[in-house]
Amino acid sequence: MPKQLRSNPFLFSLLIFSFCRPTPEEWLSKAQKSLELENSEQALRFYRKAYEESLPDTFFVSDRDAVFTHLTVSADKQWLLLVRIEKVDNSSFENYLLLRDLKTEKSFEEKLPVDIDEVSLSAQGKFALFKSRTPADAPCRYLAWETAREEFIELDLKFDCNHKPAISDGGLTVYMRKGEIGAYDLNRKSDIYPYLKQKPDKPNLQLPDIAQFFFSARNTIFFTYGSAGSYKLYTIENNLLKVLSKSASHSRLFFLGDTDIPGLIIGG
Repeated sequence: MPKQLRSNPFLFSLLIFSFCRPTPEEWLSKAQKSLELENSEQALRFYRKAYEESLPDTFFVSDRDAVFTHLTVSADKQWLLLVRIEKVDNSSFENYLLLRDLKTEKSFEEKLPVDIDEVSLSAQGKFALFKSRTPADAPCRYLAWETAREEFIELDLKFDCNHKPAISDGGLTVYMRKGEIGAYDLNRKSDIYPYLKQKPDKPNLQLPDIAQFFFSARNTIFFTYGSAGSYKLYTIENNLLKVLSKSASHSRLFFLGDTDIPGLIIGG
């Protein structure tokens, strides 16, 4: 043992703690003890830790101990987007965009200039859209990422933060403002409002309305709109608004594989 470590047992203990991670077997032992104490939630956490520790380092797209949020996969299932959180000091953090091509297994990471609240990824990963909440009741900030140019672009959009816009592979951002659909063309830097002559049905006006937009793998626009557990599903075809379903309990939309077949949670 080096002399400086023999003379400083605390430093030696700290180094042991830093380099010796619990093994999967140790996590399994802890889980078993938790089960004996009838603490099922703690046992589940320990079982999860055992599984994670059993995975090889090559399984992780970044450092094994990295903290991520906003896991998003493109509609064509080729691109994976994550926001990595890095602690700067006890009171501040930095966000990093991590974009990974699942076919080539190549990754790209870039520091985000704002804190992130929500993320939208275009159907083939050509663009990403980030929503950042601002102080008080000010409108949210919106930031686009163009994969080909590897650059961020600030969007001049101002509307209620309840809504979640989406971006297409062509750089068109669709959004909701005061009950009407708008679109921002990133290439022309122009705002088209209203985007359609038609309006979606008005939800309960006494409660906050929520709109969530999505682009399918074929870049078809779908969105849900409503309030308080009652949402309708719409699509836009040939610049015409079409209602697809009524009375869904959740505004989140799902797609069947890489098709244009959407799904909603109807009840529960």
